[in-house]
Amino acid sequence: MFETALEQCDKVEGMIGKKAKKHDQIELIESIPGIATYSAAVIYGEIADIDRFSSEKKLYSYAGLTPSIHQSGEVEYHGEMTKRGSKYLRWVTINAIGNHNRFCPNSNISQYYRRKKKEKPTKIARVNGARKLLQAIYWMLKNDDKFRARG
Repeated sequence: MFETALEQCDKVEGMIGKKAKKHDQIELIESIPGIATYSAAVIYGEIADIDRFSSEKKLYSYAGLTPSIHQSGEVEYHGEMTKRGSKYLRWVTINAIGNHNRFCPNSNISQYYRRKKKEKPTKIARVNGARKLLQAIYWMLKNDDKFRARG
């Protein structure tokens, strides 16, 4: 008669999975270890057409994963990330970097993330890793190619 919250979640996940299978780009994003269907659907939903972005840097900026810049004369200061742009894309990529590092520790992205983690606080390293993950997603969607871990 009444469904439990867990049963409702399973039903919604099933519906998302069915809809996601209709989009080849979601399958490309899912080929990245540590990114499941829901995360891939959020990423694809936020990016939509990759050709909207002329470069990977424009995509970083859209996701709000770029540092703020304060400039006066010839002095330039790079501050915290701007947090302008798609909060959902920013949220999902920052969370996905931890999963990717766990499931694919030998990829260039994971190695880059761990190197940054030694140099900087974890929060900053996660943003750097998310930017690197977004770079891979950008080129995967541009070239219509699955993820290949090198490293």
